[in-house]
Amino acid sequence: MSTVPSLQAHTRGTPYTYQVFTITSEYVTINQSQALGIPIDRADLAQLTFVKAMDLAELQGQLIDEYLETDMLANHAMWTNFDAGTLATGTASTVAIDVDINNIFKIIGRMKTKISEANGDTLAARNGMAIIWLPTQFEILEEFAAAR
Repeated sequence: MSTVPSLQAHTRGTPYTYQVFTITSEYVTINQSQALGIPIDRADLAQLTFVKAMDLAELQGQLIDEYLETDMLANHAMWTNFDAGTLATGTASTVAIDVDINNIFKIIGRMKTKISEANGDTLAARNGMAIIWLPTQFEILEEFAAAR
């Protein structure tokens, strides 16, 4: 939401007005579904020594997870980006963040600040926060964690 409704004083038995809110242009389009049904013949299952029903369920979960991750990253254009300008001054730019071992705390801290400024604390507490690191950046993050 780009505007958040607010509470209004009210006296019992009197009319009230609806609060208006506006939704931003960031969205997710759900227009297709994916299916991954695997029939399990009971006779075949009874004869299997290595593959069990839960192994097939785990495979389904893994394949669905991989699909969702790929699909989510393919929709990057709909995200709110966090870049070097946001990190330095709070104002967005198009310059990528140069991750080094000395600015990991600043990256995470600024992300939390931007979430809080957008009134996203409750949403972040419920759903968590995430950063997608490039492999080279993740290597620096691991080095940072190991040094602590």
